[in-house]
Amino acid sequence: MKSQFNFQRVFSELLFRTLLTLLLLLNFASPPAVQAKAASNAALLKQGRKLVNEKKHKEAQAVFEKILLTEPRNAEACAGLAWSLFSQGQRDKAETYAKKSIEIDDKFPMAHNVMGAIYFAQGKVEEAKNEFRTVLRIDPKRRCGGCADLRGLLGNDIPQVQNTKGIKYKD
Repeated sequence: MKSQFNFQRVFSELLFRTLLTLLLLLNFASPPAVQAKAASNAALLKQGRKLVNEKKHKEAQAVFEKILLTEPRNAEACAGLAWSLFSQGQRDKAETYAKKSIEIDDKFPMAHNVMGAIYFAQGKVEEAKNEFRTVLRIDPKRRCGGCADLRGLLGNDIPQVQNTKGIKYKD
């Protein structure tokens, strides 16, 4: 009996093993990288919120833009960028990012707060009130950044809906 070299079989096995090795490497290499990016973005979000609270809007803008470079669908970063832009008088850009944040996840009060401020500045008082009502539905103890208590603007017409999911939302 003569043994014959089967090139096709050897090539197929080699290709299979190579592909399997690559898939395993990608599968095990990705989670730490993804986790590192998430941790980095979480730290950047914290820094951005701090800068907003300190009214350092230009610096906050840079931080939120950095997050959006690696994670363009980060609703909180979009909302933070919207607030930073609005605070610098860039209403059109602020509106774009506030709407994007709401489209991604409508549970960030800052995005609704920005939209309310934009509508109010445009003289669209009812639309502004609707956005501020949404802010209070999400976070009943919320105060508008830099303005009076939202309840003063809305008068007796404040929502009674409570945050039933127990989620805490921060800016």
